[in-house]
Amino acid sequence: MNARGGGGDRTGRRRGRDGAEEARGFPAFPPQRRGRRFARTWWGDAWIRAMEETSLDAERLARGRRYAKAGHVGTITISPGRIAAPVHGSGDEPYQTVVFVERLTEAEWGRLLDQVASEAGHIAALLDRDMPRDLVEAAEDAGVRLLPDVGDLEPECDCPDWGYPCKHAAALSYQVSWLLDEDPFLLLLMRGKGEAELLDELQQRNARQAALEAPAGPAAPTAAPTGATGSTAAGTATPVGATPVGATSGGAAPCGATAPHPEGLTWDEAASAQPAPTGVPAHLAYGRPVPPLPEPPPLPDPDPGTAPTAPGGAAAHAPHATSSPLLDVAPVPGAPAPEALALLVADAAVRARALLTAPEPPEELDVWQDTVRFAATHPDASLLTRLAGAAGVRPPALERAAAAWRQGGPAGLDALERAWSPPRPEFARARAALSGAWAGEEEALPELGVWRNRWTVAERGVQLRLGRDGRWYPYRARTAGDWWPAGPPERDPAVALADLLA
Repeated sequence: MNARGGGGDRTGRRRGRDGAEEARGFPAFPPQRRGRRFARTWWGDAWIRAMEETSLDAERLARGRRYAKAGHVGTITISPGRIAAPVHGSGDEPYQTVVFVERLTEAEWGRLLDQVASEAGHIAALLDRDMPRDLVEAAEDAGVRLLPDVGDLEPECDCPDWGYPCKHAAALSYQVSWLLDEDPFLLLLMRGKGEAELLDELQQRNARQAALEAPAGPAAPTAAPTGATGSTAAGTATPVGATPVGATSGGAAPCGATAPHPEGLTWDEAASAQPAPTGVPAHLAYGRPVPPLPEPPPLPDPDPGTAPTAPGGAAAHAPHATSSPLLDVAPVPGAPAPEALALLVADAAVRARALLTAPEPPEELDVWQDTVRFAATHPDASLLTRLAGAAGVRPPALERAAAAWRQGGPAGLDALERAWSPPRPEFARARAALSGAWAGEEEALPELGVWRNRWTVAERGVQLRLGRDGRWYPYRARTAGDWWPAGPPERDPAVALADLLA
């Protein structure tokens, strides 16, 4: 393995189809001498501080430092949103270790680029491999956290260590501080954009700004009103904008014509006498602000006592929902009842409004999910019975699924129906949260039976289920093994468990 330093760019770079930098690879560091620091720059120190303040165990950090200096970390790959490397432990095979980094949104990138472009010294410093403090402070004032903080780093490793981070993820993070010392652009790559992409966007932004600030050219002549006439050199009236008789639009003589123009002009002179077209300079047209969309129309409400909800499970009434009467038509044999058609119309309106107002389109639902959603958003016993029959399930099963949907939408339904094995750091954080909430009264913390993503207090008939969305869903047992959703989910398992035990 070769040490970094010296001349030239020794990193491997991979780009996407659009030219954006996808990843950079760095060869493994060799074992380091005693006493070498992990960060020489203030932004490298900020990276280490964010990782260390995430830790739950100082001893694992110490072992991670030893692993980093002993050269246990293999080739490091940095890409948008993640850093990864194989890290050797006590076994023969390395562990695959990843640290996920919170990426900036496009809106945040826009504000950050505004700050970089506002001061010529910022981009000059970055190109000189420096990170100006005033750039970071200006970005924070604009609502963009450039340097990572507690919660921005998410370690993951396939080792059996329950530490958060484990010693392998800590070793990787410590070595990354050396890379950041040499190139702060790597921090921007982790946040979502590589050096080439960033410089290209800055160049385009500066070009647009220069075009907007450029003085407008001389005003173009305006066209005369419809019906106005102009005069040729001979005084004959010709409609403004019309092509002289016998002339072509290009000003050349008509095909086969050899005689001079009937007014005594050449064909080119006759063509040049036409008024220049009017228009708006392109940089002004493209610089016009885009007007906001109008407010979505109000939702119909076929039943004032029923509040349709959006596909995700939250109430989706418009601020000014109106009531629409039921269809006053006689039922047709074999066709849906008029009230069912009214429900479908209201449901379509709710989903259309959700598409207009949601920041992202709702995820596509399969037939079962859509059946559950409809049952959850239109609570009616007869409707639930019909839907259960069409889905081939018993009404209580659909009723429970609808309760899970009201609890958390698609993620709530998934927590009801599927058990899965969360990453070990998730359980490590959960155990730490429970221990902290019951600190000083550990004997009051009930015994928890853990199976995959489900934590059960059997003697109290309560259960927590970790959803794939990172929230803990509370459940109660109505009968042995018959678990039903029991309240809103919580990010903090200690809060969810305390509510269940209250």
